[in-house]
This record gives sequence, C-alpha cells and structure tokens, in this order.
Amino acid sequence: MEFMDSFKRLDNLCSQIYGNDADNGKYVTGVAMYMNEMRKCDAAGYFVSGWNTYYDRLKNYLALRNSISHDYGVDEAGLFACGRLSENDVRWLEDFCDAMLEGRDPIALYYTAMRAGRDGARKVNRPPQPATAAKAEAEPCRCETISAPQPSELPDGAMRMYNESLARKRRVKIVIAVAAALLGALAVAAGFLFAYGML
Repeated sequence: MEFMDSFKRLDNLCSQIYGNDADNGKYVTGVAMYMNEMRKCDAAGYFVSGWNTYYDRLKNYLALRNSISHDYGVDEAGLFACGRLSENDVRWLEDFCDAMLEGRDPIALYYTAMRAGRDGARKVNRPPQPATAAKAEAEPCRCETISAPQPSELPDGAMRMYNESLARKRRVKIVIAVAAALLGALAVAAGFLFAYGML
C-alpha cells in the first residue's frame, strides 16, 4: 500500500491547499483540484521546466489510484508486479509532497516566476524532475536553483510566442465583438423591415 499511502498524502495536502470545487456537476478535490489549477496557468510551460510532464504524471497517478479504488481485480501489488508502478513512482509522489510543502511545486514556481518578472528579480526555483522507471537506481527528484532569464532572453523566443498568443486572443475577442455588433444591427434592421411590411 506504499503507492496508495503516498497518493493519499498528496491528495490530502492538495485538498488542504486548494480546497474543492464543483466541476461539471462532479465534486473535485485533492490532486484533481491541483490539476485544475495547473490548467488555469496560461503559458506556464514557458516559465516552469517540465510543466506538461508534471501534469501528465499526476494525471497518470490519479488514473491508477482510481483504478485501484474502483476497478474489480486491480490492486497495488498487481500494478507493481506488471511494472505499471515502481518504487520510483512512490518516491516521486513523496518528493512532490515535500516540494509542495516547501513551495517548490510547479504552480508555486509558476507564480514565483510571474512575480519575479513583475518585480525584476532574477532568481526562480526549478521544480523537482520526475524519476523514470528506466532509472531505478536514480536519486529521487531534487530541486535546483537556477537564474530566470529576462523575458527578452527566454529560449526559442518563448516570450515572443507568449505575447503573440495574447495578441491573437485579443484579436479574436475584437472580431467576436464586431461580429456580435453587426449581427445585432442586422437583426434590428430585419425587425424594422418586417414591422413595416417591407420584408
């Protein structure tokens, strides 16, 4: 029950920090709520290394937890035996809990990077890197302190891409507003013509 114990610890920690929410009529809490918060962070992948890997890993662990809890004939020992779970997974969950408690988890680092960008600071933490099943003897994930690039120095023009994405969103909103105004004017004109028997 090592995996389930570690997952429950993370789930309870996420519940305490992020609370709960009703999502499409379903009660969402714990790790699922943390993942919802991750989805709300625009362009976080530009600012936090491995953002999508963390999201995918949490999603996989949530699915495994649900399978163990709800599917007939699925248990933790069987998942360890077939290789879908390993000690590295348990260690990763424990390290992720520790990172959350120390403010080194991906969401905390994203907000730190956002504040650093606003305040002109140059220091941001890097989240723990996930251990892989292929590296069974590898050390558990550890954090490093790296210096955050200035927005103009982000790799591969990440800031430029982020700004272009924001500009696209603004243009789409403007087009939608103009289209709605034109449709409204057209509806008024059609109503006028219909009212006076011209249509």
